Amino acid sequence: MKSLVENILSLEEEANGVLENVRAQAEAIEEDTAAKIQAIQEEVAADVAQRVAAFREHAAKKHEQDIADAARESQQALEAVAQVSGDLIQTQAQHIVQAFCEL
Repeated sequence: MKSLVENILSLEEEANGVLENVRAQAEAIEEDTAAKIQAIQEEVAADVAQRVAAFREHAAKKHEQDIADAARESQQALEAVAQVSGDLIQTQAQHIVQAFCEL
C-alpha cells in the first residue's frame, strides 16, 4: 500500500513539475509576444512619423512654390499696370465721364 501512495505522490510531484514548466513556458511566450507587439508598434509609429515628415516637407515645398507663383503673377500684374500711360488713363476717364453725362 505504501508503494501505491509513494507512486501517487511521485506522480503528483511530477505533474506539479510539468505544470511549473508549462507555466514558465507560457510566461516566456507572453513576454516574447509582448516584446514583438512593442516592436511592431514602434515600427508602425516610426513609419507614421516618417510619412508625416515627408508630407510636411512636400506641403512646405508646395506652399513655397505657390507663394513664388503668386508673387510672380503679382509682379507681372504690377508691371502691366505700370505700362499703362497716364494719357491713356486720362482718355479713358474722359470717356467714362462722357458716358455718364449722356445718361
